[in-house]
Formats: sequence, structure tokens, C-alpha cells
Amino acid sequence: IIKFGVANSGLLCFAVSNSLPIRIKIMKLNKLILQESEMARKNNTNSEPFRWIAHHVAEIYIYLLPKININESSKITLEFGASTPNDVSFDAMLGCTNVFIEDFDFVEFYKSDTIKRDTMLVNEITKNLIRIYKRRNNREEDIQVILSTAEKVVATEFNLDIPIKRLQKKGKDKKIEVHRILNSKVGEAWKCIVIETESPFNIREVWMTNLPNFLDRTDYFNKLELKDDRCVIYNKLGNVSFQLLFNE
Repeated sequence: IIKFGVANSGLLCFAVSNSLPIRIKIMKLNKLILQESEMARKNNTNSEPFRWIAHHVAEIYIYLLPKININESSKITLEFGASTPNDVSFDAMLGCTNVFIEDFDFVEFYKSDTIKRDTMLVNEITKNLIRIYKRRNNREEDIQVILSTAEKVVATEFNLDIPIKRLQKKGKDKKIEVHRILNSKVGEAWKCIVIETESPFNIREVWMTNLPNFLDRTDYFNKLELKDDRCVIYNKLGNVSFQLLFNE
């Protein structure tokens, strides 16, 4: 006999008679990719890749979206443009979903200003997340979460400065802060701020990435160590990804 249930932790539990319960973690969306389809990429005469233009919008959206279960996927990719016979759409396959937005108006998109472009992307994200969600669920509360997230993204004016709490350290005379900046100008840029806590109270800001940058660096900048003469930041593998000498 197999019995199913959902624990308070959000884990799907089931038990076979005369055995211990087995827990399977319910996947919640934590990665959103916006990119051109292969066919759209071949027909794109714009000098800047679509994925670069869309990167900050996707990252702001996923940052503000509460951790909810859309369709048992932790990663959803929205491909803008027509698909080819070789392209494949899939739904929650190994925790990933890939769908095509074949009717996206690239002509209108590329002739629009930055704010209108970003708004078009938010509308497509919202519409498609709800569409994907409704394939398996229809809880109005979750749909409202998606809609309210879209409103929050627009309210940021597509510009977000995120202090990274795990990368904040305070020493005897210095405080270190790391910020993740998301907007159309820099894409995704990371900044290290050194604040002198004793006179003369200097503040030094140093970019940790190239400008602009269009890669998610949340795993690349994972842990900070504060030493007497420098701060060192490590990635998730324990390798040095950035360091700053205080007396340079």
C-alpha cells in the first residue's frame, strides 16, 4: 500500500507499508532563461544578442518571484521565435521546461525604447508562466503571486541593486559589502564596496565583473573572507573568483 502526503516542509512524502517514509523534494522555480529560438537567431540583424537584452529582466523577475511550484520545474526556458522541426518543447523533463513563443513581435520589440522592450518581456514571462502553471494546476492564489510579481518588476523600473547578505563582512576598521546590479545598462554587474569605519571614513567601490556583463554570477561569488590586507571571494568550488587589496 502506498500513501501520499505533503509535509509542512514542502516535501512530497509517500510510504510503502512496513517501510520508512520516502521523501521527494518538490521542485520550485529558481532559474528563468529568455533566449531566441534558433530560427529567430539566424534572422536577427540586430547587433546585440536578444539574450543579452533580456538577461536583466529575467533575473529581476526570478529574484522577486516567491519560491512557488510552477510545474515541478526548477528551470524554465522561454524561446522567442519560430521553432524548427528539430526543436523540441518539453514539460518538466528532469526538472526543466522549454517552450516556444512563436508569435513574438520582434519588429515592434527592436524599434521600441528600453522600457517598452522590458515591459514586453515581462508580459510574455507572466503570460507563459501562467500558461505553464495551468497545465497542471489552477490555484488562484499562485496565479495572483505571478501577477503581483510582474507588477513588482515593473515598479523597479527594471533597475535593481541587491545587497548580498552572505558577502557582507565587518572587520576592526572596515566593512565590506557586495552588491548585484541588474539593469539594461550593465546587464548584471557585481560591485565590491569597502567602507572605512574609522576616520577619514573613505568609501571605495570596485566593479567585480566586466561592464556590461550578461551572466548569472550568484554561484561564482559565493563566500567572502576578510583578511588584514585584502578581501577574497570564492566560488562554490572553493576557488578564488575575486580579491581586492586594500592598499592598492
